[in-house]
Amino acid sequence: MKRFFIGLVATALLLLGVLFVAPGLVPSETYKARMEEQLSRMLGRDVALQGEVSLSTFPAIRARTGQATVANPPGFDREDMITLESLEARIRLLPLLSRRVEIAQFTLLEPDIYLARLPDGRANWDFASDGADAGAERDPAEPVEAFRRDGRFSAFQPSVDSLRIQDGRLSFQDAVSGRSHLLANIDVRIALPDMAQTLDIDGSLSADGTPVTVDLVLDNPRAFLDGREAPLKGSVEAAGVEARVDGTVAESPDMVFNGNVSGRLTDRARIEEWLPEPVSGLELVDEVNVSAAVSYDGSTGAARFE
Repeated sequence: MKRFFIGLVATALLLLGVLFVAPGLVPSETYKARMEEQLSRMLGRDVALQGEVSLSTFPAIRARTGQATVANPPGFDREDMITLESLEARIRLLPLLSRRVEIAQFTLLEPDIYLARLPDGRANWDFASDGADAGAERDPAEPVEAFRRDGRFSAFQPSVDSLRIQDGRLSFQDAVSGRSHLLANIDVRIALPDMAQTLDIDGSLSADGTPVTVDLVLDNPRAFLDGREAPLKGSVEAAGVEARVDGTVAESPDMVFNGNVSGRLTDRARIEEWLPEPVSGLELVDEVNVSAAVSYDGSTGAARFE
């Protein structure tokens, strides 16, 4: 028994020693370069990290940088598409012993994300157009091309073991449709190990002032972007509203969805908003539950509920 405890203590001391020594085997600039490389691949655009990298070993090995920015293409009214107050990465321990930096999780702290589409149809999230002609002017009379699942995003190959957004903000402005939205207080986890695996998004945020929780699972993002069949399910909950969807994005270059939806309304004011005309006796209703088969055709914008 005594030898067992001695062995246990020795093993614990060895692990602690490895935990302290392993991060020092790799120069700090290597951490920074690896974080820039992986985050750039994840976002599809070059990322520049500012300041030195600080390391901590408890409760896990983490590397943290100062502010970071992701630039906008030419022609947009903001210089940066994304700004981060700081960036944190959780580092795997064992690869450090071979002086390799492998990142298990990114955390974006206080990101400010700006998504915009100009009157000529150019969008700053369209990474495929970041080539030499990205700043070329377009004829405003030319129709704006809709989103198509036709393989044009084949070069987009992000890989996200785990991406966490804390206290984020996302503003959206579309000069074509005139719409604008603001998502604030974003606390979301995104997992996408590979484009052929499952995309999983869950968390909470405020959508134009309304608190919302979301849970979305897309079975195969690569199949979805290439126009092939892809299962999709998710749920959204807000004040007085719960909605769930479960179905399949059909094989098509357009967004064609077939599946089932269910909803629960417990806020009488929201029930009234969903009614085409006033209904007498609504004050007696506390809850409305609905379920339907739904089909949506993105080429026409038509949705059908049964």
